[in-house]
Amino acid sequence: HFNKGDSVLCEVTAFDGEASSAPEASKVEITVVNSPPTVEGAAIDPSEGSVQTTFTCVPGATSDPDPGDVVTTTTTWRHDDVEVPGGIFETLVPGALGPGTLHCVVTPSDGEEAGAAVISTPAAVINQAPSIESVTLGPQPATSSDTLVCTPEGWSDPDGDAEGYLYEWSVTGVTLEGAHESTLSAAHFSKGDLVVCIATPTDGLATGVAVPSNSLIIANSPPSLSSAAIMPVVGG
Repeated sequence: HFNKGDSVLCEVTAFDGEASSAPEASKVEITVVNSPPTVEGAAIDPSEGSVQTTFTCVPGATSDPDPGDVVTTTTTWRHDDVEVPGGIFETLVPGALGPGTLHCVVTPSDGEEAGAAVISTPAAVINQAPSIESVTLGPQPATSSDTLVCTPEGWSDPDGDAEGYLYEWSVTGVTLEGAHESTLSAAHFSKGDLVVCIATPTDGLATGVAVPSNSLIIANSPPSLSSAAIMPVVGG
């Protein structure tokens, strides 16, 4: 029967069943004020992703008791219960925020007044494990005097993390203790040994699938001679 901005008063007439009195108006006139809008919850799409995923805050249905009001919403974000700086934005790429739990906070407004803010259901930012395509062991051929080099190739990480590797070395089927660098000195193998390195990609939080290299059979190292002399120096 009324909308915001209307002035409302009531008028009363007494009646005893036979006669009516003159009408009497209320002494107070009421002005109908604006009613704030509401929003029915919020959700984040997708509910799970990496730090490079674009997360979108999706508000629920909005309503306003005042006909004709246009309801809009504003969105802020929280990462592990800490407000994300940057103000109001409907999408978020976590980036340097890292793995954690996201919520978005939605506040409805009709242009005159803000309604109660609602917090969304959570979304998970999960660290993704890196991967590599192959591992090359060299030099080829290698001798018992060479230093072997293990070279991973084809790094990929959904989070854009920097490359990192864990190394293992196997000589004739036996894993070497304490050998975890990308190179292996000649002190660890001899002519005829079969050597393989295994590289495992890691971003510091998660490790990917370990990939073995090509195998090398250590070839013979040619002998060397530092000098030669003729004896005797003088002869007849």
